[in-house]
Amino acid sequence: MTMDARNHDVATGKRPAGSPEVGSERHAGGAGALQRLLALRDIPARVEARGTLAVVVPTTYRPAIDVATRRWIVQAAQEAGFTHVALEVLPDPTDADAPLPGRHPA
Repeated sequence: MTMDARNHDVATGKRPAGSPEVGSERHAGGAGALQRLLALRDIPARVEARGTLAVVVPTTYRPAIDVATRRWIVQAAQEAGFTHVALEVLPDPTDADAPLPGRHPA
């Protein structure tokens, strides 16, 4: 049986019974490590591990994150064992016309 990176049988695409999904437990520790790295760069955020996806949720509003910082976040996530990063976008609390969340014009 040949396995892919997600611990799934290549032929069937299914995970063998009893085998853990790659990232289920391993990345829980990676979330904490990534959160600490973000704090060192003064990026207050919560990190949620969803398999090999790191979901970065800012804890406070901050203006748009520049390209270099986004690239650093991706690199730090990869070093923590993740393959992908989702960076949640928060609306500007001072903008009453902000399109997020759910304030779409009729």
